[in-house]
Amino acid sequence: MTSNNKTSEDSDMWVIDAVTTKLFVIVTCCIVCASVAFFGIILNLLNVCLFVKMGFQETANISLLGLSISDLCGLLTLEWMFLCLNPLFIEAGLPLAQVEVEYITGGYPHVCFSIITGFITAFVTFERCLCIARPLDVKNFLTPSRTVLIIAGIYICMIASVVPAFEVNQLEWKFYASENRTKLGIAYNARRDEVEGIVLVVNDSFGYIAFVMVSVLTAILISSLEANRKWRLKSISAAHATTVTLRDKRMMRIVLVISTMFITLSFPITVVFIFTTAYPQFGTWGKYSNLFYICSVCLTLLEICNSSFTFFVYYSMSAKFRQASIRLLTPYGKIEDKQNF
Repeated sequence: MTSNNKTSEDSDMWVIDAVTTKLFVIVTCCIVCASVAFFGIILNLLNVCLFVKMGFQETANISLLGLSISDLCGLLTLEWMFLCLNPLFIEAGLPLAQVEVEYITGGYPHVCFSIITGFITAFVTFERCLCIARPLDVKNFLTPSRTVLIIAGIYICMIASVVPAFEVNQLEWKFYASENRTKLGIAYNARRDEVEGIVLVVNDSFGYIAFVMVSVLTAILISSLEANRKWRLKSISAAHATTVTLRDKRMMRIVLVISTMFITLSFPITVVFIFTTAYPQFGTWGKYSNLFYICSVCLTLLEICNSSFTFFVYYSMSAKFRQASIRLLTPYGKIEDKQNF
């Protein structure tokens, strides 16, 4: 009996009360996460402006522009979700059912843009792998126009995957008897549970596929770079090869940092949601739902960091991006660094 009681107490130690959970979520989301996300929005706006300014002759600029846009949109949807959690916004008396409105206007779009970020990261890593495997053919195969089509295709496919959720969760004015007032909320469709179940499975699958693709392609890129390095050391024309591939090598380093950062910061998210699927008690409606919410908030901060700090990667590793940044931020400054990307 004593052993059973001890086991019960050990399991209950992970049960967190609702008040503590609410306080943690509000403070972390509305102050910490919202501040970092706002900072990330500014940086991604800079990324977008700079890649547009640099032009689209290089396929890398197109891909990284698409990545910056998805990161920007993902952070904007998060800021909206954090605003809806803010007590000051909730108590402002606006005719909004904040939780319902945030669910459909913030939650689903954010998931969509997060997956787009994953697939574009996989694509830029794949492009760098091709630069090593087929250096003479890659520019003929991946032209700027084809790159635009691929990036646009990723956006279209991922947006299409969440559209059904908007069809069964439509915003309408509803009367809330408990508050004796009419507010904007969700009018639930009869097919909502069925359609949302399919949408969630599809998007979860896409998220896992994107993570696996980035991980595998990053491993291939690292292996290929090492093999290429050893080949150059043995090659008679090593000096010539180094001159030709210098710009591509710099771009590969940038992609490696971005993909490694994506894997590192996304790995805990993937593990937690796989665990949630395997152990439903650690989920939205389970015994440990409050612990799940706290973990989700911490994981959201990791995701925000992944979307926010790419500007520093580009600035520190790309001479051309650095030049464009200085021109944009200090129009009359002198540019001394004349290297290419």
